[in-house]
Amino acid sequence: MSCRSAIPGTERCSNPELAVPFVVLHILGGHVCLPILTLTFIFSKNCSRPLNVINVCITWTIFSVSYCLLIYTGHLGGTKPPFALCLTQAAMTQGSPPMTGVAVLIMVIQMWLSFSPDSFKWFSNRISRLPNWIRNSPVFLPPYLVYISICAATASYGLKHPETVRAPSGLYCTIEAPTFDRALPFAGVAFIGLILIVDICKMWRYIAHGRLLGRLSKERSSLSLWARVLAFNLCNFAAISACLVLLFDNTQPAPYIIVAALPLMAALIFGTHPTALRELKFWKRNDSKLNLEHPTGSNVGSGSGTGIVLSTNPSNLEANVTPNQSIV
Repeated sequence: MSCRSAIPGTERCSNPELAVPFVVLHILGGHVCLPILTLTFIFSKNCSRPLNVINVCITWTIFSVSYCLLIYTGHLGGTKPPFALCLTQAAMTQGSPPMTGVAVLIMVIQMWLSFSPDSFKWFSNRISRLPNWIRNSPVFLPPYLVYISICAATASYGLKHPETVRAPSGLYCTIEAPTFDRALPFAGVAFIGLILIVDICKMWRYIAHGRLLGRLSKERSSLSLWARVLAFNLCNFAAISACLVLLFDNTQPAPYIIVAALPLMAALIFGTHPTALRELKFWKRNDSKLNLEHPTGSNVGSGSGTGIVLSTNPSNLEANVTPNQSIV
């Protein structure tokens, strides 16, 4: 994947076949599916999602855009694109993974808090009186502050050491320096490790809560819920594996393809929620409206199809959560 394997005497990478899956995955996931989902979550009345989920979708979209600048400008496959373009992309690709890591970590922490309302009741009561923009700031701003900080630091380094700004794979530009080669995979391992720890704690609380309510109700968690939870954790394990491989050998192609597939996987995890699927099936909306008008029709707003909407207002985290509600 590195230009250690580049064709001698040329400025093209010797792995052009990797460009096809790399481009397809980024375009399909980050340029098509995630923007559609984000707009649906923002504007739909029947498929609303909390700010943390919307933020994750936005950050993964930025992630894909960062890796596609060479595609937009027609320099895909070249190892020496214009310096200004290459430096811009190098800065963006260094900042994007930590940005998405922070956004996902905030999301899983808020999900975990929703299953531990009593432990944080004092905190909820204190900040519930604050304006919405203050309560939302800790959820919305941190990923972008991390992104801007890393982009600025990378751009500053690249200006001082222009010889390190290159596109060794021909797919995207980066900084070829030992510090940067190790920093990004190491940060990925750290963030994903934290996400997995919090997610395990969240699932333990969810299962314990479900067992308690199971004594009072015969309702069970849906298969689609557990499928999405499994997919989420498999993506985490795949991503952390890719980061570990990149720490020791950045010439292997598999980690780059795994990373390119993450935006599409995020879109599939969020987009396959029952309420999201019903909203996206616009050709069946008329049938759904007719069913709602009949007493025997299925109600699309029934409890079995609703997901947990984790309010950024901590006072709302005390809402009851039933075992059949989705946490993804």
